[in-house]
Amino acid sequence: MINLTDEIKVKYDKDLVKYFALIKELNEKSKASKEVFLAKTFEPFPENGNTEDKIEFLLQFFDLLPDFVLFPDEEIIKKLRELRFAKHTLRWIVKLEDITDEIDRLRRFNGLFFMPFHYLFSIQAHLVTKFLISTIEDFELAVKRNNQDTNILYEDMAKRFRKREYNRQLGQTQKMDSFERMMNSIINKMESASNNNYMFVKKLFEQSYNGTTTMYYTQLKEFYTLDVSERKIYLELFPLLKMIMKERDLLSKEEFLSTKEDSYDGDYSKYKIARVKKILQIK
Repeated sequence: MINLTDEIKVKYDKDLVKYFALIKELNEKSKASKEVFLAKTFEPFPENGNTEDKIEFLLQFFDLLPDFVLFPDEEIIKKLRELRFAKHTLRWIVKLEDITDEIDRLRRFNGLFFMPFHYLFSIQAHLVTKFLISTIEDFELAVKRNNQDTNILYEDMAKRFRKREYNRQLGQTQKMDSFERMMNSIINKMESASNNNYMFVKKLFEQSYNGTTTMYYTQLKEFYTLDVSERKIYLELFPLLKMIMKERDLLSKEEFLSTKEDSYDGDYSKYKIARVKKILQIK
């Protein structure tokens, strides 16, 4: 890692404390939610039910789902499959330890500097959002808003912000059920992480719950280098992006060589650099 000034070192150390605290929090919440999830018997998916029936089905366990996204536990996966979660939805569950191993490897890379909490928080937000959106779409919960197809999570978030604005104006706290508490907790965390930039967070949720998580994973381009080329860093970032970008077809070296791709002169390094730059929107 780059030798830091005293001022930046203080900021980095605080960020590192938040990074390890987040890892601890994620582990603890996952264990607690797993215990609740496995202990309960849920009503099956209403095959011929209406939208309200399907929403009620999801609300049985929806507040627990974010706590499973970084923990591919066999018992949890088995029960999610029994509840009819699709394979392409479960692909968004990525092991936390694998992610932190990559972040820690990058932290040790000589000539590279970034904030590890910033990385982990952004990756978690990306994966959780993708998992929840995929879940809602799989269970046929699309709705119309402004004559466009969207989903109930996006619709709920729009209402959630309107309620928050109304209650803030009146200086009151609304009564909430467990789902509302979960959604407001997510908003509160994002506001805190953005230094209470309300409009930024609102825009962030409007985009992400409409299926776009670009604003999360492009945060991975927030790094600084010293005596090392950015192209080298793009190569180092490739394994992390391959791990979390499940909707992108990022090829392994064997897959790349078997395609005989001419665009990159058969050079796998060129391919990786180009893909990382495209994903992170680097010109």
